[in-house]
Amino acid sequence: MSRRVIQDSAEFRRMWADDMPIAEMAMAYGVSDACISQAARRFGLAMRSGGRAWKITDEAAFRRMWHAGLPVAAIAEHFDASTKSVTQAARRYGLPPRRSRGPRKVKLTVVEDEAPVKDEASEQALPADLVARMEARGLGAALILDLARAGGYADLRALAARHRLTERRALSLWHEIRRAVA
Repeated sequence: MSRRVIQDSAEFRRMWADDMPIAEMAMAYGVSDACISQAARRFGLAMRSGGRAWKITDEAAFRRMWHAGLPVAAIAEHFDASTKSVTQAARRYGLPPRRSRGPRKVKLTVVEDEAPVKDEASEQALPADLVARMEARGLGAALILDLARAGGYADLRALAARHRLTERRALSLWHEIRRAVA
């Protein structure tokens, strides 16, 4: 396999200085893109930036949209960019992230549930298979009864704290019990 070596020339330096795309230069010389980059390094030419040009260059407009709380997708559409470009631009401009990278947390709000209030007789009427399934998962009888007694979303926060559960887990178990009882 023959190896073609690019010689230092005024033409090569002119093409490089005019910011001719590396792919076009490679076609003109009949070599690979990497060969063009290696030749430029060998000739001591200033290297080009490795990535694409930023699409989001209007920082003031971007900041206004970000602080107004517009969705990332809407900002991306406005600038004709990807959502990843929007989040990278926010990072580049030093703006706060929209949400944490950690697991999402379910926020329970105080909403009165329309479920009827359970009395002691209805609490004892939990299906045996449901109780067995929950006990098999390591849930105690006290937790199961507390979940059955919970009258709505407002009760779940205190219940979760009392039993050392996440609010999301308490909500999931509560809905499972409600479906089984209904």
